[in-house]
Amino acid sequence: MRGYPTRASASPALTQANARAGIRRRRRTHEYEETLQQKRHVNILFQLRQLRGDFTFNAVNPVPGKGKAAAGLAKGMGARKGWPDIDILYKGRLWCIEEKVKGEEPDDDQCSMHGEIEAAGGTVMVVDSDTGFWAALERIGLIDADTGLLTAADCLGADKPEGGDHA
Repeated sequence: MRGYPTRASASPALTQANARAGIRRRRRTHEYEETLQQKRHVNILFQLRQLRGDFTFNAVNPVPGKGKAAAGLAKGMGARKGWPDIDILYKGRLWCIEEKVKGEEPDDDQCSMHGEIEAAGGTVMVVDSDTGFWAALERIGLIDADTGLLTAADCLGADKPEGGDHA
């Protein structure tokens, strides 16, 4: 059985010790980086959802190297090939976010699905960084474009008076 390639920066002694112990280091692929990025963005959406309750979202399970079993399960739940990674429903509109790593472009299936979504009135944004994700949240209207934070009205809520905490 062949081992995974090790990083060039690892010392030879550490590499040999890891090999004796059976520890293998996997190389980070674009797919793996995209999965980590998507997990970060989904966590941000979970936190944002706790602060404000006026939107809902769904995310495709971020698993690198999805096999036939995972693809079959997603298909059984109604997912179609090329569907974006994150869907957000806010104020009656569908906003979709497609996660990519820098330098990657959506494939043909994804591009055709994006066209179908936009023809139906939704909006699809391709995001390749954390900065791009925050810009997408600003475009949707979930965070304030000037401060990058929730607006005061979002934090206070419509039924709470301004000017501090009141019991």
